[in-house]
Amino acid sequence: MSTNYRSGRGHNSRKLAARSVIHQEIRRLEATGSLPAEVSAMLASSKHPEEFYDLEADPHEINNLADSPDHRSTLQRLRTAHEKWLFETRDTGLLPEPIMIEESGGGSANTILQGDKGLARLKKLRSAAARAGKQDLLMSSMKSDDADIRYWAAIGLRSQKGAVPETLVRAMKDASACVRIASAQSVATRGDVGAAKGPILAGLKEESPWVRLMAALLAIDGNETLASSALEDIRPYRKDESNYVARVVNRTLNRIEGTSQSVR
Repeated sequence: MSTNYRSGRGHNSRKLAARSVIHQEIRRLEATGSLPAEVSAMLASSKHPEEFYDLEADPHEINNLADSPDHRSTLQRLRTAHEKWLFETRDTGLLPEPIMIEESGGGSANTILQGDKGLARLKKLRSAAARAGKQDLLMSSMKSDDADIRYWAAIGLRSQKGAVPETLVRAMKDASACVRIASAQSVATRGDVGAAKGPILAGLKEESPWVRLMAALLAIDGNETLASSALEDIRPYRKDESNYVARVVNRTLNRIEGTSQSVR
């Protein structure tokens, strides 16, 4: 058996809309019916919450072995190693960026998860982010007093099947902008673009540039149907005072409209 593997847990299991020339070519091949079957997974609206590849047998990372019984022990070993690293370094990657920046007060974000309280918080975040596909646990997390936990619950509910739960609809009015945007994005992904459009566009009007970026990147750029229905609403943000927001919106508009405009 190979000894060269790569594993990763994509907590945000949505796949971003096609952006690169390569992805555009893949779309073209799909339209002509000449796309190889093993590449079709790249076009899915969401991806497996965990990825695990044998880099010796599969250097291009086509065959995801995350559900392979033959690789279960190796995957568990890598999961344990990653979790150990996560807690030892107090990695801030699971903190929603607007929340992290607000709590750090302009200082180092690394201080947020220090100490025993910080470690306890990180463990809760890790647990919440790993609940994708577990409907009951996600619904329970939506009731948390912590906005970052509710955020990850809203993200996790995006990939669930069936009617949009009322809890997710109500969360589009949450006290936290991060939760509102994540919930609206999940509602849109599950098919109700009309209900989600208002909260997402409201996110683009928030004072915080990091919240506006979340709305642009997480929701607008990631949902072609929603973006296409709101072209005139999002067009002014090509001139947003935040370079990040302006570039994301510009990229979205260029992709949908077939233009090649640039922003500062």
